[in-house]
Amino acid sequence: MGLPSQALKLTDQSLLIVLSHGGTYDQGRALLLFAKCKVAAAAGQPADVRKKAFNEAICLLNKVKINFQKTEAYYRVKDVLYLQVKSLLRDSLKVLV
Repeated sequence: MGLPSQALKLTDQSLLIVLSHGGTYDQGRALLLFAKCKVAAAAGQPADVRKKAFNEAICLLNKVKINFQKTEAYYRVKDVLYLQVKSLLRDSLKVLV
């Protein structure tokens, strides 16, 4: 059905508005959603496209973590760290196999 790619398009359209006018917490939430959609949309793609999407998502998650640390939303920082570790482990396990 292509729902992850549709979600990616919608978040991409809204991201500029949130990043330019939203607060730090809202920017972090928007970037987190964008990173999740980017990884989900790359699920059915070839390995090189998936790897590129994972690397971009990890870079976005670093920005998200900084935004959540600025607003002292440490429970969200913990979620971001969990996603980063999960992405890194998944990527490293596929390299080993």
